[in-house]
Amino acid sequence: MKYKLSILFPLLIIMIFRPVGTVQAIIVEPEPMIEINDIIFPERVLQGQNFAVKISVVYSCEKRTMCNIGIYDYNSEKTIDPRMFYLEGNGTEFIILSLQASSEKQLIFEALLRYWYLNGWVHQKESLRRPFSINVTDSVQFTLWMPTPNITIKIDNEKIEADHLGIIKTRVKPGKYLIEVPQKINSTNNTRLSFIGWNDGSKSNPRLTYVHHDTNLTAEYDKEYYLNVNSSLGSTQGNGWYSTGSVATFSVPDLIYVPNILQIIPDKYSFMKWTRDSDATTPNSKIVMTSPKTVEANWQLDETSRILILLSTIIILFDLAILGYLAKKRRKK
Repeated sequence: MKYKLSILFPLLIIMIFRPVGTVQAIIVEPEPMIEINDIIFPERVLQGQNFAVKISVVYSCEKRTMCNIGIYDYNSEKTIDPRMFYLEGNGTEFIILSLQASSEKQLIFEALLRYWYLNGWVHQKESLRRPFSINVTDSVQFTLWMPTPNITIKIDNEKIEADHLGIIKTRVKPGKYLIEVPQKINSTNNTRLSFIGWNDGSKSNPRLTYVHHDTNLTAEYDKEYYLNVNSSLGSTQGNGWYSTGSVATFSVPDLIYVPNILQIIPDKYSFMKWTRDSDATTPNSKIVMTSPKTVEANWQLDETSRILILLSTIIILFDLAILGYLAKKRRKK
């Protein structure tokens, strides 16, 4: 008993002489900063379509903090795809939630976020709630991009004209469609566009396209230029359309014989050179098609044949003169 009193006595003295009015410090944990920053969602979905909603959450937490997030559906009065996650430090967290469209014409939702603080959930703040809505439709938008305006295309053999920007927008039921675009589009007399494929890799035209959601297609074309190969004599090779940047080959014969009604032997013409868009000096030549091109063959008359004809004529006349002289001399005898 004396031992117990000896222990308690100093404690009683400390309590008696404790300064009056002193307050013990209470350390309170700082509240984290957590809020919904942005929501990305489709404006329109099909009935029964599965779709995703992406929510970004910004935060600043000294300690690891437990959070809950979900989408409240006002049509069904249920919370869809609730998630639990933890945050610590500073940054942005991205959460992707999966939903499915009902038969309602408009889906009305609200993203709800809460976090644990001081033995309870914090959820009353406006920054923890974000309402949004999505329209439900039975059709999807099909968009086709053409390289030039006012071009007519076909969807299941129905003609549709592009606008002044070359864009065609139409709403269609989900399903498969036959899409056809022009194979060639004339820009000018010597320039045109030639279909080469689609932006998704397909080369078919027409093509079958399966449309189950909003779809964008681009018809891709290559520019082509026309090469005119002109010549006043003979035949030419190489006239036609060529892709931009390609190398075109053109040619004419190196010799041309042209009949002359005044001569027994035809006139002979030799190729001299090309003019206009080429200065080549060989009858077979090449040119890079960076624009419409025109080349013209130039010819030179070979005078050798005419000289031979003239000499032959003189010889014949001389022979005739001698024969005439001899015949006249014989008649005198």
